[in-house]
Amino acid sequence: MDELNPVYAPQLNKFFKLPQCAGIIGGKPRKSFFFMGAQGPFIFYLDPHTVQPAVSLRAECDTKVPPPPPPWRPQTYHCADVCRMRISEMDPSLAVGFFARGRRDVEALILRLKEIEGEEAHPVITVVDGALSESEVADDSLVESFDWPLV
Repeated sequence: MDELNPVYAPQLNKFFKLPQCAGIIGGKPRKSFFFMGAQGPFIFYLDPHTVQPAVSLRAECDTKVPPPPPPWRPQTYHCADVCRMRISEMDPSLAVGFFARGRRDVEALILRLKEIEGEEAHPVITVVDGALSESEVADDSLVESFDWPLV
């Protein structure tokens, strides 16, 4: 697979409308991007490989030396240019990120993902009702009360 199946494009647009959507990581061949929105046939992204000036970490590591003046600030880690491309140009290898602040947020997300799944003949995400057994979870600290559907 070297191109995104066109039936998935409308679903990706719907994901961006969810308040829990943290974005999509993906790209196109030999390039990776952080996608954070879509409008019509276009998807908007930041290129995390934007070249930034080198900064000395010596002052940050030495508590006796004050931090350097600007531009040694968090904004030097961010790219300022938002780019766009057609969704059809995306590589099919991608990951959608969701962030839920708590159980209610998880439940709302799952409800909406189920709605999106039901609207599509070929859903990109399938929500399965059920719970993980303890043997299916590698980290015992994660086994609490998995009684909501898992994505």
